[in-house]
Amino acid sequence: NPVAFSEVIKNAKFDPPVKIPAEYYDENYASNGANCYLDFKPRTQYRVRISKRLKDRFDNLLDKDYEFTLQVGDYYPYAGIPTGINVVESKSELRIPATFVNIEEVKLDMGLVSLDQAIPFLNRDDLFNSCEKNDESNLFSVRRPWPVETGKKYPNQRVILPIDLKEVLETRQSGLVYIQFDRSYGECPYLKSFLEVGDLGVTWKYAPENNVVWITSLNTFQPIKIQKNML
Repeated sequence: NPVAFSEVIKNAKFDPPVKIPAEYYDENYASNGANCYLDFKPRTQYRVRISKRLKDRFDNLLDKDYEFTLQVGDYYPYAGIPTGINVVESKSELRIPATFVNIEEVKLDMGLVSLDQAIPFLNRDDLFNSCEKNDESNLFSVRRPWPVETGKKYPNQRVILPIDLKEVLETRQSGLVYIQFDRSYGECPYLKSFLEVGDLGVTWKYAPENNVVWITSLNTFQPIKIQKNML
């Protein structure tokens, strides 16, 4: 029989205790099932007890208390980087963050794109397609596995590790960097990022008759006079 969701919550006990969202006690709709999202701890066994005081919509009580065991496993593996087009300040540490949860190893490809080829490169339809792997051998100068081992060292914790752009930039302080980050899980594992490493920040104001482009230094925030050979 249908049971109000708040009735289930009021008559459920967890050991060890679990914090119940306050709004759950006000949800009085009745159904034949109850779905709730609770902050269970990973790798933890819970004992759940449903009191015989639980009533259905017709005021029928349970015949007895019911108990069962709930075994909570690990968080799903996760790995991610900033995708799409990004800007990295050239006078910074030249790193971008990669975030991991329960990941042992990913694959990292990095390459430089010349300024002359930047526009045709960015116009590619599949540039950021995470379902297709880019296997251009002449594009990537860095192709290596990255054994992060966060599942082994930091189980069920969110860990942020840096991708050092100096590995592909070498002695350069600026450039256009393309990254392919293979998470090795899921149907579309290939995260891709295009990084503009430099000191120019651009603010563009569009108008019906003309436009205004404001160029500043990312380091000093001061306006910069642009020469044609800088664009």
